[in-house]
Amino acid sequence: MRRCCWVGAVFAGVVGNGAGCDSSRYSVETQADAGTEASGAADGAGLDSGYVDTPLDGSGGGSGSDAAPDEEHGGDFRFGLPCDEDSECYPGVCLAATSVSLFGGGPARGMCTIECSTNPGACEAASPSFACVETGPSTGGTAAAFCFMSCVQGPPYQQDFDAKKCHGRHDMACTYLGEGAGVATAVCLPTCRNDSDCPSPRKCDPRSRVCVDFPHDGLPIGASCGVQTSVDAGAECAGVCLSPSNQQDADAMGLLNLGSFCSERCVLGDLESCGYPETPHRGVCLVATPVSGPGDEAFCA
Repeated sequence: MRRCCWVGAVFAGVVGNGAGCDSSRYSVETQADAGTEASGAADGAGLDSGYVDTPLDGSGGGSGSDAAPDEEHGGDFRFGLPCDEDSECYPGVCLAATSVSLFGGGPARGMCTIECSTNPGACEAASPSFACVETGPSTGGTAAAFCFMSCVQGPPYQQDFDAKKCHGRHDMACTYLGEGAGVATAVCLPTCRNDSDCPSPRKCDPRSRVCVDFPHDGLPIGASCGVQTSVDAGAECAGVCLSPSNQQDADAMGLLNLGSFCSERCVLGDLESCGYPETPHRGVCLVATPVSGPGDEAFCA
């Protein structure tokens, strides 16, 4: 099945309508480009899961070169696993933590992938469960784009990370991008937890959650922030301005109707984000949809 939609998604869970279904490439609009407003974690589930490989909990680094091949998802190609250089990812490429091709930075600990900017069909050719996602501005008329593993959010209340979802990596979040051509799509997006996930002197950017040379400045987790739009949003928060309440529950009381506050994207179930290793932590990774489970995109509160 060809997943062929242009999905405009603010990188913190605000999902736009799918349009322009003449391409098999997804477009993710980062917070750095679209401002810092987030309306909470989006509802929806992803595509087929099933990534059998050596579990990576994000705590040991390394490239996981002993990972078992998975014929259904790329054969002996180490897709989605950590890397430092292309030779570890042949016949793919290594999107290294030192790069600037992933939303202006590099993924925590690197990621083996396939470049698909000029051939969006390369992802599906490698595996039906790979999706081509635009990750950078156009250069010479062609935007940077790479293949990402699709995933399914949930199940809730699961205690441990699932090695079959995003390889069980604590530095990847199963993130809902939107729906197009009747297909809901979530992919495993690199999501650094703290500066130790990045090679020195790079830092984990609180807004894009990738490794960068110059992270965003702004108000910390928990600070009050005003309602913002992609047009007039400034750098009020270092991360995102989270507005979890919604119209249907406007009269309800509870955690998801507390008003707007500064937050950061995180991986549900991971304990080394939201201000780690500070004591006490600035927040806890807990704002997510009811169907979310360990390894899914969430927000600090």
